[in-house]
Amino acid sequence: MSLAENFMNAGTIVLMLASLPQLKSIWENRNELRGYSPTATLFLFSGLSLITISFIMLRMWVSVAAQVIPLCMWAMATYYSRKS
Repeated sequence: MSLAENFMNAGTIVLMLASLPQLKSIWENRNELRGYSPTATLFLFSGLSLITISFIMLRMWVSVAAQVIPLCMWAMATYYSRKS
């Protein structure tokens, strides 16, 4: 595994840990998404999806596993920002 892959794995794990409190707050109180732009959250979710696909193509399984939580968080943000 190269140094670049190690940094990408570490960065993805940090993003996963940063997404946990946001995911919890979205789950508990959907009104927190009142200021979120539905278009921006959709673009962010789409970008994260493409990054996850590239991790799969590069066979970076640690990053793929760590990317699941941020993907879920932005999927929920996209869904609920459209409803508020």
